[in-house]
Amino acid sequence: MTEADRTELMIGRYAIVSTLYRDSFSTVYRAMDNDLGRAVAIKVPPDEFGNDRLHEEAVVLSKLDHRSVQVVYDIGYHGCFRFIVSELTERSLDEEIHSAYSDGNRPTVSELSNWLECLAVVAEGLDYCHRRGYIHRCLSPRAIRFTRNGSPCLHHFELAISRESACEGEFVGIPAYMSPEQARTSPLITAASDIYSLGVILFEALTGERPRRGTALSLLSRVANGSEIRRPSKVWPDIPPQLEEVCLHCLRNDPSERYQSAAELAVELRRWNQGCQSSSLGQAFISHSSTDREFVEREIISLLERNGVRTWYSKVEIHSAKDWERTLRDGLENSDWLVFVMSKSSLQSEWCRDELFWAIDNFDKEKIVPVLIDDVRPEEFHIRLTRIQHVDFREAAAAFEAARHSLLHAFLDKS
Repeated sequence: MTEADRTELMIGRYAIVSTLYRDSFSTVYRAMDNDLGRAVAIKVPPDEFGNDRLHEEAVVLSKLDHRSVQVVYDIGYHGCFRFIVSELTERSLDEEIHSAYSDGNRPTVSELSNWLECLAVVAEGLDYCHRRGYIHRCLSPRAIRFTRNGSPCLHHFELAISRESACEGEFVGIPAYMSPEQARTSPLITAASDIYSLGVILFEALTGERPRRGTALSLLSRVANGSEIRRPSKVWPDIPPQLEEVCLHCLRNDPSERYQSAAELAVELRRWNQGCQSSSLGQAFISHSSTDREFVEREIISLLERNGVRTWYSKVEIHSAKDWERTLRDGLENSDWLVFVMSKSSLQSEWCRDELFWAIDNFDKEKIVPVLIDDVRPEEFHIRLTRIQHVDFREAAAAFEAARHSLLHAFLDKS
């Protein structure tokens, strides 16, 4: 059936508008409820053999009532196919992660903070399901979708089971997100298995990659054998150690060594997220020329804020000395550090020089962090900069990890 055909299709009182997404279990359409005048999502199986699974999913969801669990409105038949009508969602966490890490980019601090809160909300929803006696077994970033108001919502309950019905030898789940006990088709699938899957999702949110790489078959073998996984900091060395430990706690091979409940994981995620936002490392003023703005946002702002250093950074265009006095002087006076970006552009900037001179007169030299991004000499800015260890970002991208490490420790070692 073509897209044009689908837009004319009616399923009961629901008019199909477009395809939202497909997976191995179903196709989900955006539709309009003509009676109630609201947009909804309609899920149908790929063939009539999927009818029973879809019905079982609807039965499970009908017994769950939580803000982060998919809401079902209706269920019925269209010809020989069952369908489920549910609340409309616009996008998935998988789409957000892939977009943020595309073309060598990384998520902003705000995006990462939002994902941590999203996973905390999802963990609370999972804990609710677990307490009601259900295990999800099919968690992935695609199973976490966002409603139109931005709230995260757990989907893909096709494989959800009650604790009493787990069967030995039954292979279910997504290999990249499976726990070792799932991969071994153990009958002892517990809530800890879902917590492991959440750990894989957290790893992916932090790095843009999964803990293990390979084909589905090779992943199954390695997961079942409990092979060692990479630490998130092996992908990005600037990932905060405390957050890395939260992730690795979820990913322990022994289920008894993981968080004892998804609620406990939610508490840990929020504790770190809130602690980062109220860091004691102080505030850094970022002095740079407008020409260097893209580099500053990508390499410096994100690194510092991800590791608990608040940054004062004006996106206001400065056009006059009056603008500078009103906007930037306030930032300098309320900051504990100056990160001075040395480049050919900032060398020519009168405002950058003024910011530097003000900081040299008012800051302890330990609180000035020069960052070199062009072939300029520190003494061209101020003779005192020659006596302050600078961070060198001039090398190729492959060497940036050492520069990131040096910049971060300029704060940690002097705090």
